[in-house]
Formats: sequence, structure tokens, C-alpha cells
Amino acid sequence: MEKTDFRALQKIRLFKHSKLNFKQDYKIFKECLKIIKLFKAKNILIFIPLHYEPNLIKFRHILN
Repeated sequence: MEKTDFRALQKIRLFKHSKLNFKQDYKIFKECLKIIKLFKAKNILIFIPLHYEPNLIKFRHILN
């Protein structure tokens, strides 16, 4: 495998991975949003996630 082929393949895999992670994070966010609305939370702490945790920072504009 040449360098250019490898880079093209990895670029495609990275794009697919980011798209898949967004969908998974959105499912988790929807569940969190239901809980937040149920308990009428006023202050919500959103942290910078590790690589194996859902990234909810992308959805903070919805919580405002």
C-alpha cells in the first residue's frame, strides 16, 4: 500500500467515524435532555469528555 492510498483510506475512515460518533452522542444527549427537563435543572455542568465518553459539548447551544 502506498502512502497516498493509505492517507485516502484513513481520511475516509475518519469521516465515517466522526459521523457515527455524532449519531451515538445525539442518542445519549436526547436521553439526558429528557432527564434535565423532567427535573427542571437550572445549572448543568458539561465537561470535556475522554475518548470513550459521549461528547455533549456539541449540543450545549440547545441547552441555553
